[in-house]
Amino acid sequence: VDMSGAPAIVALTAGGRALAGKLRDALPGSTIHGLRRRVSDADAPFDDTMAHLAELFAAGTPIVGICAAGILIRALAPLLVDKRSEPPVIALAEDGSAVVPLLGGNELARRIADTLGIDAALTTAGDAVFGLALDDPPPGWTVANPPVAKAVMAARLAGEPVRLAVSAGDAGWLTPGAPGWAERADYSILVTDNAKPGDATTLVLHPPTLALGIGCERDTDPARRTGAVLRCRDA
Repeated sequence: VDMSGAPAIVALTAGGRALAGKLRDALPGSTIHGLRRRVSDADAPFDDTMAHLAELFAAGTPIVGICAAGILIRALAPLLVDKRSEPPVIALAEDGSAVVPLLGGNELARRIADTLGIDAALTTAGDAVFGLALDDPPPGWTVANPPVAKAVMAARLAGEPVRLAVSAGDAGWLTPGAPGWAERADYSILVTDNAKPGDATTLVLHPPTLALGIGCERDTDPARRTGAVLRCRDA
């Protein structure tokens, strides 16, 4: 799932609406969702907070909730199934003092934190120690075999050697704050734009090096465009 989609900024109060307005320019394509009885001038007003959050989550929309983390947790906990297919969920304090990625979304949390001039409260081990998460790469990057990310990151955290091989793209985000990479190791990371599946000890990351131009009519359904590309690929 592409976690870089435009988020819904959910405000429950007038103060939350003011903060949402500051964030909208920093998050291109984002929309402000406001509780109707308390928030005016929202792009998408709603009446039932819990139901609206559940609807956004089920639709795969990244959520930035300007509210208590507990509200988001109670609304979405019954819907959690697979973190690799679910949208990120961010909790943001109404006074802009704290931003916490509750479900993925570390990069989104960093963007919000930079806009507000604060630090994101990143609790994943990789982010806390090295400032990166292998299963949550920068926008445009994709992970070919996400389950292997946990094992590779565990090896890094344990101080075990891990090999890094880069055949395409700029993998500079993998280096800051992290210890050096080994020439030989049981675990490895391969950065490539080739279709490689990886294996139980090799994590494959695909950088955003390829672009495809498609001629089509305005407002063509994205599913039709994707289907056309896949048919050409498999022809």
